[in-house]
Amino acid sequence: QVRGSVQGVNFRHWTATEARSLGLTGWVRNTPEGHVDGAALGKEESIEKFKKSLHRGPSIAQVTGVDIGKEQTVEKPEDINWDLTDFSIRR
Repeated sequence: QVRGSVQGVNFRHWTATEARSLGLTGWVRNTPEGHVDGAALGKEESIEKFKKSLHRGPSIAQVTGVDIGKEQTVEKPEDINWDLTDFSIRR
């Protein structure tokens, strides 16, 4: 979950672009509380780069905090019933 001024500043689009450039699959969405939530799957190195980029966000955003929860290492996406093949923006 990303907190701060992250809605109405293209944060979801920026996040999807970042994730795709790193070869990640997953999703991102706005929450009613004004935050941005999401999930991502990919190589460990790419995930680490992605997590760092979330702290900065697009230039117009003001990120005040990033909470990463429920991390796990998996051998194959099927092991966790992950059937996403792209990184999508959810409404």
